[in-house]
Amino acid sequence: MSSLIVQRFTGLGWRSVRAALVDRYIFNLSKQTESRIDVRTMTTVATRLPDGRGPYAVGCVDVMTGKQIGDGTFCRLFYPSSVKSSEPFNSISGIPWFPRDEYSDFYLISEKTQYTTDDYYVRVTKEDKNKLESCVVPVTYNGPVLPKQDKSAFPVVIFSHGLGSARFQYSTLYLDLVSHGFIVAAVEHRDNSAGATYVLVEKEDGSLAEEWVQFILSKPSKDEFTLRNRQVKQRATECSKVLDVLESLNNGNNIGNIFNSKFNEDQFKGRIDTARTAVMGHSFGGGTAIQTIFQDLRFRCAIGLDAWIFPIDVKAITKHIQQPLLLINDERFQWSGNIVRMNRLLQTDAPSPRKLITIMGTDHDNQTDLPFILDYWKKEHRLDPTVAMAIQNDAIIAFISSHTGMEYSESMDLILRGQNPHVIEGTNVRLQPKKSQL
Repeated sequence: MSSLIVQRFTGLGWRSVRAALVDRYIFNLSKQTESRIDVRTMTTVATRLPDGRGPYAVGCVDVMTGKQIGDGTFCRLFYPSSVKSSEPFNSISGIPWFPRDEYSDFYLISEKTQYTTDDYYVRVTKEDKNKLESCVVPVTYNGPVLPKQDKSAFPVVIFSHGLGSARFQYSTLYLDLVSHGFIVAAVEHRDNSAGATYVLVEKEDGSLAEEWVQFILSKPSKDEFTLRNRQVKQRATECSKVLDVLESLNNGNNIGNIFNSKFNEDQFKGRIDTARTAVMGHSFGGGTAIQTIFQDLRFRCAIGLDAWIFPIDVKAITKHIQQPLLLINDERFQWSGNIVRMNRLLQTDAPSPRKLITIMGTDHDNQTDLPFILDYWKKEHRLDPTVAMAIQNDAIIAFISSHTGMEYSESMDLILRGQNPHVIEGTNVRLQPKKSQL
């Protein structure tokens, strides 16, 4: 019985992809969809992502603006809602984790292909494949926004995914933050770094056609930095454009969401606190968050989750970053070269607070949904993913709140100071004396 392999680590640099030089699928560019609501039809449910720990239910909607890659945006918008998820799938409500079959086609790959199965992939059984393909995210698609009397306006987190990832793969993180009163805009990047994504392009007759954007996983070479630096700048620009869209929504303007005509834009007027916006990302997305605060001063702070620093021109931007920065690392992913670059960003004479903590017993996929869907982590003597996610998100909430003037439980600050049995300040990676120097 042939097994399958699924991408395990998203957002990786060359060190971590190693032999996984992938010549990915080239999608059929003429494929059409009848519905622009990017949600698959499901008949069975194998697992369900956990609800957020906060008091609010969660709604979501997909937003696409512009009809060319360069002038548009694509994101999934998560927001506090007044109702629980309402679409039933075998008595478990929500939407499918894989938005469409094209995404599952990319992430679930037959072992008969030429790709190797080192750290980049985890072998899964047919049962595991079923769990991934039938996993449910507990949200209400197109649900109503929480009434104004319950909370007037919501602070914003714009999230950037990792290399080879997409907007849906961090839904557990989004759900928890939104349940605490944030709006999260999960960007899907069109810089050839998303595992699968597309743009709706206008044809001569005025209709819209899907054009899929090919994923690029480059070989290590002298041109690697040039490619990744170009991409990280484009990614940062895309984060800024999503913030532009949210500002327009908050001002009551028509954003021209070509993706979903049923989207009620009016309910967001005056409800998005764009003056309290943070940018956050995982791996390549963590590097993107850092690049974004350099390019756009509207963002009040940045958070990098296991950030991949290589794509950034650290020497050029470090002294020019004005906003606070928090780096949250996992125990098992980081390496000396990346930590040295982080240390340059964390220089003591920085104009704003910069902090690094490490959550022990964790690995590079702990920020994603995979440990909540599959149970491979149990064989690796890891920290329970529910515990790890709660620690990480409490640190995120404390950091954003402290730098945007919001109220929060001061007990969360203990995590940022390393006063938690699973957290240390700084890094667990040992550096040679010369390498640790700036």
